[in-house]
Amino acid sequence: MEAMNSTERKEICNRVKQIRIKHFGDAHGSQKDMAKAMGIPYTTYRGYEEDRVNIKFIKSIAEHFNEDAYWIIYGEPGRGLVEDKLGDAVMVDPKMGPLQSGRYRFIQLMDDSMEPNIKPGTWVALEPVDKEENLIGKLIGIWSSEGKLTIRRASLQGKSLLATTDNPKYSAMVIKLSKTDIVGKVVWQFSVV
Repeated sequence: MEAMNSTERKEICNRVKQIRIKHFGDAHGSQKDMAKAMGIPYTTYRGYEEDRVNIKFIKSIAEHFNEDAYWIIYGEPGRGLVEDKLGDAVMVDPKMGPLQSGRYRFIQLMDDSMEPNIKPGTWVALEPVDKEENLIGKLIGIWSSEGKLTIRRASLQGKSLLATTDNPKYSAMVIKLSKTDIVGKVVWQFSVV
């Protein structure tokens, strides 16, 4: 996962501030109003707005105020997926323990192309794959022809490696792959409630 530099972090914090101003104005005390609306302590919110943003907070603010999480992170309208660039993210799997953020790439699937196995809004962790690893039948992250990171299932047709959707209404969406198109395999998925 790509770490976020200080300029990117500052830009995200500025977009968080823009959301606060949009909903509560820029008057003295509006940070407290924002914290109260989100159900978090004022000092916690202030820290997020100043420099300590993380995935959980971005997801929470997007849901609380009906904002685009992709816009909060990248400053442009969403493209179906939100990819995490926050280097301080630590996810814990009950079976695997802490997932090392430098090894995994976290993205959020926003469409229904992988239902019923992955619901819209679900976060997934992608782990790099070994060049010799058999991926047939596994969920993988790939770069689409539009240059977007997306989740698909690896399958084999003859000698061709394909990426397909799980949702039958998208059955025509089949992408012929090379190993270089694969970003990683899905090793973990979770939804933030």
